[in-house]
Amino acid sequence: MSGLDFLAGCFGGAAGVLAGHPLDTVKVRLQTQNHLYRGTWHCFTTIIRKEHFRGLYKGMSSPLASLTLVNAIVFGVHGNVVKQMKNETAISTHFLAGCCAGAAQGFIAAPTELLKLRIQIQTDDAHAKYKSPYHCLRTIIKENGFRTLTRGMLATQLRDCPAFGIYFASYEYMARKMSKDGTMEALTSSQLLLAGDRESA
Repeated sequence: MSGLDFLAGCFGGAAGVLAGHPLDTVKVRLQTQNHLYRGTWHCFTTIIRKEHFRGLYKGMSSPLASLTLVNAIVFGVHGNVVKQMKNETAISTHFLAGCCAGAAQGFIAAPTELLKLRIQIQTDDAHAKYKSPYHCLRTIIKENGFRTLTRGMLATQLRDCPAFGIYFASYEYMARKMSKDGTMEALTSSQLLLAGDRESA
């Protein structure tokens, strides 16, 4: 993975957060406050009516702020693990390296998701306990201690470990299938993008 891959990962991740966060907020509300909503559409329209469109984007700054660090960890760990393997080109190598990357980024992803969730479930802006992700972070540490930020970390790592393994392995597989000579160097930018789209589908 090159610097271009890293940059593309950051932009792609940001676009994914922007596009998916509203539905993520709806999902979180239904999971934690199901008694308030009759279903997905009712939850969606209720948030817009009572909290306006910005209500759908509550907590979004937390994952956006961590994107660069998460991508640095993911691509850095993946690249270094691949270099330590005997067969750097094997699909299994990229799967294992991806698993390691997924586990490593969990140390950042878990606290980030906790902050996001705490802010997403706030329905009353006038009496919101947390004013921002940073304020949420300070409040959690002050009231419950630093260890609270690690809650759910193992579950996050168990979720992301195989997910990132499949991500990198399938990316390599699809990219090579589209390459004329079976190497990544022969791929055009559009082919690399298509490989990424297919493996994430």
